[in-house]
Amino acid sequence: MSLVGLVLRIATVKALAGRTFAEGRVYDSRNSPLDDHLDTEPGPFVAVYTDDDDATVSGGDLFAPARSLSLVFEIGIASPVTTEAGVHAITIPHTDEGMEAALDVLRFQIVAALQHGDGVWLDIWRRLVTGKKSLSVKRGGSVRKGIRFAGRELVLTVDTIGDPSPGIDTSFWDEIEAALRGDPDTADIADLIHSLVHVGDGWPEWQKAAAILGISAEGRKAVGIGPHDDKAAAVTTSSLTVDFGDGRVFTENSG
Repeated sequence: MSLVGLVLRIATVKALAGRTFAEGRVYDSRNSPLDDHLDTEPGPFVAVYTDDDDATVSGGDLFAPARSLSLVFEIGIASPVTTEAGVHAITIPHTDEGMEAALDVLRFQIVAALQHGDGVWLDIWRRLVTGKKSLSVKRGGSVRKGIRFAGRELVLTVDTIGDPSPGIDTSFWDEIEAALRGDPDTADIADLIHSLVHVGDGWPEWQKAAAILGISAEGRKAVGIGPHDDKAAAVTTSSLTVDFGDGRVFTENSG
């Protein structure tokens, strides 16, 4: 996967918590099978995964391609659901019809939260996602140990931004880091994100450009990026501009 996939999954979990029938039962990559999970926790739940991740690479930069990935929501229920509708409390019964209705509403609540909810994590989610391509739903359900349960799998395919290139503007990723650090569940991940995103902070500009292009030392020298002598600075005066085609333009003056 990628840093974008990691943060998108976290942002989705945080954005949905408390906004659906599932309340706080929204999980990041719950690995137990649906029926095993409902054995121990029959209340409505949502588990979020990132799946197929396809990138179209242009040039040599693997960090900033056009990317499409699948955001998967596994939702399940094996108990009655009580919720509020205006001033009234409504209980959806644990029947075939009731569970189907509860899953329909839960699906709607997930879509509504992502589409027009507010908050820091939803803002981050919408800045990570540059386009929504498709939403598909698969059915599930069975009877286990005498307990009837129902489940569905929602697959939302989205286009996203690329991963951060070393040494390039990190302002958005710094906002993500601050949001992660402000939540005790994700504070440790904030340190990891910082170390990965800021790996190129101390690099000279020519090294950042060479990293984005993904070229060898000989290739770098051939196109005039950085010193020709690896052990010394370049002694000739030159100017080089590299347009990466996505709004990033690098200019180096040496000598």
